[in-house]
Amino acid sequence: MANEDAYNSTDSDNFATQDGLGNSYGITGQGHTPALGSIKGVIRFPSIPINQGVTVDYAMLYFYVENNGGDGGTLRTKVYGIDEDNTGVLTGDPFGRPSTTAVTAKADTEPSVGSYNQLGVTDQVNEILARSGWSNGNAMGFHIVDDGTLDTNWMSDQRTGNTFLLIRVIAQPDFTPTNGSISAPTFPVSTDYGIKISEPGVDVLDATETQLYFSTRKKTLRVLLQAQADISDPPQNEITVAHNLGYTPCILGYRKTDTFRYKINEQWATPLNIGSYIRSDSTNLYVSTEQASTVYYYCFLDPLT
Repeated sequence: MANEDAYNSTDSDNFATQDGLGNSYGITGQGHTPALGSIKGVIRFPSIPINQGVTVDYAMLYFYVENNGGDGGTLRTKVYGIDEDNTGVLTGDPFGRPSTTAVTAKADTEPSVGSYNQLGVTDQVNEILARSGWSNGNAMGFHIVDDGTLDTNWMSDQRTGNTFLLIRVIAQPDFTPTNGSISAPTFPVSTDYGIKISEPGVDVLDATETQLYFSTRKKTLRVLLQAQADISDPPQNEITVAHNLGYTPCILGYRKTDTFRYKINEQWATPLNIGSYIRSDSTNLYVSTEQASTVYYYCFLDPLT
């Protein structure tokens, strides 16, 4: 959030009425003295560059102290806004102009000459800005009156350009979400999706079968059983290995000699005849070889089942 000064300007019109001496222009006072009675002030600020309906976060009237009572007592005042769409130049008796409901009451030790008495007017400014007839560039005014306790303290400002009004708007981020629509997902056909995990450092899209840890894609074979065994010769022994899948799986095997590896995929009509084979049914694998050797056999999940 960023602070933005919407208005920071000196007053252009000052008016004061001092009981016992009448009205005076060009000097604004506040407070009370035994000789003069209540001292009322009116200040007008022209050309406020804020749009109608804007809510400000901070408004402060800085009243410059040109003179004071000098007795070090307490100064008690009330500040109202002038409840008008566009406060005109201060002539006649502006104290008859309507006041805002919002008011600020303040009690301070009498300010010293050359200092500023700070009077908060945030609510007053917002009440005026909320008027339906307010427009950007209109003028705004304030009544400053004694609170009626008759404390014998006062101050005055007679220097045009010293008293000023600061109005600040805090820029708020807009977290309002933008409405959007979400399309229903389109799922691929059942044979075109799955999960693959490759070994570390290998792109799963480029991995070879040996570089894949497993795959669940429907048309990919998956090893369910693998083992090795030594088959003696003679006689040609047939090894039976239970898989208990309940269906005839896809199978593969090979035998290894000191020099070569031979695929065992020849099915002879009668077991134990000359040749090497691997076969299966819904319960077991059957492996045989015509020579004594180490054989390796694998049982796969058959994608057609």
